[in-house]
Amino acid sequence: TGFDIKQRERIILESGNSNDECKECAYRSRCVNWCGCVNYLSTGKIGKTNGVVCFHEKLTIDIADEIVAGSKEIKFV
Repeated sequence: TGFDIKQRERIILESGNSNDECKECAYRSRCVNWCGCVNYLSTGKIGKTNGVVCFHEKLTIDIADEIVAGSKEIKFV
């Protein structure tokens, strides 16, 4: 029967990240915990993330920073 416009609007409003602890996080601008699919699978809500995702994001960002800091020149192959 086509798209449910009201359902689509609700999903758009719920997307993103609404965790209070994320608002003040130093990693916020580089974190991708806003993925609705990952959030839904881990918490049942598209706008809420969990501690495992948070830990993974911080670890990944730290590793990327260490790689860049240790490289004088980054070569892409």
